[in-house]
Parts: sequence; structure tokens; C-alpha cells
Amino acid sequence: MIATFPLFQHSTNISNHGDINRGLIYSGVAQESILAGHMPTWNPYLCGGSPLLGDVESWFLQPFFFLTLPFDELLAMKVSFALTLCTAFVGFVVLGRRVLGFQHLGALTFGLIMAFGGYISQHLAEGYFVWVSSAWIPWFLLAGITSIKNIRYVPVAGLMLAFMFGAGSMHMVVYSLLFLGLVFLFMSFRAPTRNPRVLFVLLGIVFFFILFAAIKLIPVLSVLETNESRLGFTPAITLLPQMLFARGSLPAIPYNGDVYRWGEFGNYIGYISIALVLFALMHKRDRLWKNYKPFFLASAVILVLAFTSFPITHGVVSKVGDLFRMPSRLMFFPVIGIAILAAHGMELISTSFPRRRESTRLDPGSEAGMTIALIIMFMLAADLISNDYTMFARTFSVPLPEEIHVESKFMRVKHSYTTSDEKYYRAAYIDYLENRGVNDLCRFYQHTPATSAINGSDKKKPDRGEVYLVDTKAGSVNFIRRDDQKFVVAVDIKQPTSLMVNMNYYSGWKTKEGFPVQDRDGLIEVVLPIGANIVTLLYGYYST
Repeated sequence: MIATFPLFQHSTNISNHGDINRGLIYSGVAQESILAGHMPTWNPYLCGGSPLLGDVESWFLQPFFFLTLPFDELLAMKVSFALTLCTAFVGFVVLGRRVLGFQHLGALTFGLIMAFGGYISQHLAEGYFVWVSSAWIPWFLLAGITSIKNIRYVPVAGLMLAFMFGAGSMHMVVYSLLFLGLVFLFMSFRAPTRNPRVLFVLLGIVFFFILFAAIKLIPVLSVLETNESRLGFTPAITLLPQMLFARGSLPAIPYNGDVYRWGEFGNYIGYISIALVLFALMHKRDRLWKNYKPFFLASAVILVLAFTSFPITHGVVSKVGDLFRMPSRLMFFPVIGIAILAAHGMELISTSFPRRRESTRLDPGSEAGMTIALIIMFMLAADLISNDYTMFARTFSVPLPEEIHVESKFMRVKHSYTTSDEKYYRAAYIDYLENRGVNDLCRFYQHTPATSAINGSDKKKPDRGEVYLVDTKAGSVNFIRRDDQKFVVAVDIKQPTSLMVNMNYYSGWKTKEGFPVQDRDGLIEVVLPIGANIVTLLYGYYST
């Protein structure tokens, strides 16, 4: 609560961060659809109209989304950020206790570094709402590793992956499976007889993930053909010290004609964590290697992948959602190795002096060790959480306008909401509240908008409204009803023509009446016969 307190100081503040605006619109449209009783499949408000359920980054198929139903999407997102840190912290503490075998102080240290330092809070504070998926990583690892002894946990691990994917993060599904697979591989070196069982467990997890995630996975795969993936950014290893020790937000990094915001690399863990690591490396190293070798080796492999331009970094995988675009999307897992060392160091400090055999209570030396460990724990928490507090203070810093002017008719504009003092700051959420769609805030895997807009500069493609006939003299067209993924239109055609819908065409569009739907210059075209007809346009696998 301390770390995320700035999010709630001004409850109506929004953000100028494009990712947050997309996330708010995703959840707002999904809320409207669910409350109306149908599956959220289409989003008319961003990028000229685009799939919603079929968007990799749609994030409503995960538990925290249900906060949107009693609350509005803005408050729900803020609460989701706080719950993500809480869920991840508890998960890593339990993982530290049950799997890694730490005592209480060691497990708490492990949870602090993983939840409030290395990865999650930095990205959430920068506005990357899809990192809500990180809440389920420790629970996935816990269920996955426990499955080796108890096969009943395999479906639980698959469900955790489905939550990650439902929260908009397919790359975290891939990375989590990669890390767990590496841990299994290195565990098998120590116990070769486990090989068949480990492989069975991994395949079982993948099977249950596909089963649980199929409702979103099928639509996502159907639109991947539109992917326009860009090359990933793989920086030099010299960036690593800045990632680990830089507080706050650092300047963006230009690369290959693009700009990568620093928040996409922040993995702040601070000097206290490294001091604990060094203490661990100076004492009982044999115990470290014996107990945690699979995790250290897996972390080392992921670190190499994060900072090395292997073919896998820019090859086939990058064409499926650009999964390996930057090291921060992998760096979470090498931090696990660092956090294990720090947690071990904390335990060594707390037990620096042995217990007297003839006494049932700790001698003064043991009490001193525990006191020192608790002081270090407090300093570590203060260091990590104060950095998070500073970052979150800038996340939602844009006040909503005093008045929201809701358009009576849906309008499509070229750029997101602007103000007189800021020419263009991508607050598309305001457009959504005012019933306007925008032709920007597109993802790299989406179509370039083909729609026309009321403030567009292309005179050859003037805005003609949301629905119109190709030949205006061929008949008349009128809206009967419109919602986020359905158009009901009355047409009276005197001679053959087509009905045009001013939204991007995707192959999921169909008509309930069976009229053919096709692509015309990137827009939706419905070929109509002569006569009076009702045309009901639907989008997606699950539209009714």
C-alpha cells in the first residue's frame, strides 16, 4: 500500500502514457460488452477499429479484471497494480519457503526483491499494464515445480499461464515456460531418472494452458497474419549495471529509428541486495551450489539470451508478437538468481552466531544476528519501496477535464485527445469517454488504419460517417442500433451497390443475414442486392 499510495491520492487522475490509455479502453469496452451479455470481441475506439479478444494485449481474461465490474476501469486499473504487487510478493515468499527452503527472513527477502525491486513495480509504474501478468509467475513456478512430486498441480500451473496470457502477456507465458523448462533440465542432470516424468509434467502444463486459454488463443492466432513485427532491441551488457542500480526514471534510448523508454529496462534492486549477495558468496558456497544449482544455471542462460543477439532473438519467435524485443522482458528471471543469493545472505546474517547447546534460548550473539538481519530487512524494504513510491507518483498525473462532452453520435478522429497547452499527449481515454474513436495508438501487429477521420488531412479520403453506400444515389442507409461489436443497419437499395463501414477490415467480420463481407481499401464492405434489407454486422468467433 505504501508503494502504490500515489496512485490513489487523486482518484480521477489519468495518464498521458499510451499503454495506460490502451489498457483503460480495453477494460472499459470489455466491461460494456460483458454487462450487455456478450463476449468482448471488437474494439472500435483504437487504431481505426481492431480486434479486442484477438488482441494479444487485451487483459480482461484474468481475475483482477472483475474489479472493473463494481468499479470503473480507472479505479480498477489502479487497484490491479496494487494487487499485482501484493499477489507477487506473497507468491514469492511462499515459493521461497516451499520450494527454495528458506526460513522466514530469507523468504521475505526473496519476496521483497522480486516484487518491489527487480521488475514488476518498475514496469507498472511506467504504465505497462500487461505486467499485471507478473502476479502469477511465482504461483506458476510453485505449481510447476511441485508437480514433479504431485501431478495434481499440473492443471494449476496451466491455469497460471492462462492468467498471464489473459492479462495480455504472451511473452511472459513463453519466458515462464522457458525458465521452468531450464530448471527441469538442470534438475534432471542431478536425478536422470526424473527425465520422463519432468517431460510429462512440462507437456501437461502446456496442454492445460492451451485448454484454459483457447477462448483467447484461437482469435489471437487468427489475426497474427497481420503482424508487422519490428526488430528487437538487444543492447550491450554494459547496460546491466544501470538496470540494477538506477533509481527513478532515466532517459529513453534511441535505437534503429525507434525509442525505448527506460522503464522497459528498469530492474532496480539496489546496493543492499548486492551486499547480501556478496555476503552469501563469501560463506558456505558449497551449500548454495548444492541447493540452488538448477535456478542459478537457468538464470545464467536467460541472462545470455537477454543481452546476446542469438538467432532466436531476432528470428522466428520475434515474428510471433515480437516476444524477444528487449531484455527487460527476460531480465525478471536472472533476477531470481540474484534474489536467491540475497535471501541466503540474509539467513546467514540472522544465524551468524551458533545457538548454545546447553541453553534453550538464543545467546546474545544469536539475538544480535537476528537484530542486524531485521535492520537490514527494514533498510532493504525502505530502499525498494521508496523507489517504487517515487515512480508511481508520476504514473497517473494528468487530471481529467472538468467537463466530459459525450458525443451523441460516434465520431472518429485522427489523433487522441489534445489540450490547448499540450498539442498531443495521447490521452485517448478521454476520447473513449466522449464517444470518439481514434486512428492512433496502434500496436506493431495491427493494421495501419484505413479509416477516415473528421480531422484527417487526406482530402482524397474524406470522412463520410461510420456507414455509407459506395454509390450514394443507389439508395439510403440508416442506423438502427450500434454497440461495440454489432451494427444493425436498415438499407433500401435501388440498384446494386455496397455498404461501407468506416472501420478497419479483419477477417472475423460477418453478417447475420449471410451477405458477403470483404475488404475494400482496408475498410469493411458488404455487398448488397436490390431491395430493402436489415443488415446485422457481427465480429468474431463468439458473436451472436
